[in-house]
Amino acid sequence: MSHTRIRLLVALGAAVALGAAETGGLPTDEAAAGLRQTMQRTLAELERLLPASVDRSEPLGVEQRAAYVEGIDGLLREMEALSVEAAERDRGFRHLSDALARDLAEVRRLLLRGDDETARYYLVQTTSNCVACHSRLPASRQPVSAAALYDRLAEDATSVHERAQLLVATRQFDRAIAEWEALFADPEFPPSSLEIGGYLLDYLTIQLRVRNDVAGANRALAALAKREDVPPAMHDRLARWRAALARVESSAAAETDQLERARSWIGSPLDPSERLIEDLAASALLLQFIDGRDEDDPAVAEAFYWLGLVESRGIDGYWVPLAEPHLEAAIRSDPLGPFAKRAYELLEEQVRIGVGSPQESELPAEEQERLDALSVLIERAPGDLR
Repeated sequence: MSHTRIRLLVALGAAVALGAAETGGLPTDEAAAGLRQTMQRTLAELERLLPASVDRSEPLGVEQRAAYVEGIDGLLREMEALSVEAAERDRGFRHLSDALARDLAEVRRLLLRGDDETARYYLVQTTSNCVACHSRLPASRQPVSAAALYDRLAEDATSVHERAQLLVATRQFDRAIAEWEALFADPEFPPSSLEIGGYLLDYLTIQLRVRNDVAGANRALAALAKREDVPPAMHDRLARWRAALARVESSAAAETDQLERARSWIGSPLDPSERLIEDLAASALLLQFIDGRDEDDPAVAEAFYWLGLVESRGIDGYWVPLAEPHLEAAIRSDPLGPFAKRAYELLEEQVRIGVGSPQESELPAEEQERLDALSVLIERAPGDLR
């Protein structure tokens, strides 16, 4: 199965899941209903457009291209509605919705230029913004249509990992976990490939962020460690991860708020190979802490900073990177607060890494202007900030 094809399947699942998703985190029932309707309309358009994006062997005809552009225009109208609904959500959610709109606008530009192949490739890739939302907050209920969609698409998934990804996309998290754990036990699949391929990170992200099943993750790692073909270094790493999971589970029972617990986990003097567990657990708490809160609250600015920090340390790879927008949110939420300058320094470092620019080299003008604007915010008086 091609990479493009599995991304298509994930995209379709993402649209359905967001269209019928649980309403946790939305401020009102009306807002939740509006989001569902927007994403359901988005799904209908994607279902019409995406099949032609998979097979790009032939260019689009004049009528096909016109219909494609019309469909993209419809999606862009839905993105305008989504931007209104996103105004009530946190900056991470708004970043994803804005990124999707920008990507769709680029697809439209490519189509009008006649670059059909690139446009159709980009359309499949843009929907990863939708999938990224699924790993941000705990699931509260199962969308009715997800299982039916999976049954229609699963026959095209040729590996356990692909099926698990599709299950995540359709928010069937329990079944996805079962697929991954089956992969962990598969004697034909080398344990080292679970790390190299990112399978363990995907699994732990869903277990800790979405399902909040620390004990289940610990049991799965224990079972994996019993395989005789686990390399010694990986065996030691699994043991450290299990110890970290036990600490997380014990800490979760303490009567402390989400921000305090996250702060303590992030600041623990851990070996880098062990920090993955504590960082994932902390990111789960931080996303829950931020969701639905007033972003002018200094505590939210702190939460955004810690979230950007842990994402920059290695967990920011689940579909769409969000370290930069979260660090920017830390600055904008409280520009004169104690975390603004720290967030700025880390953001500048992340920007330079992203564009491959050494410290002494000039950044692209657009990135430098963004950093300069944030720097000005940090120095301004409160009344001038917005």
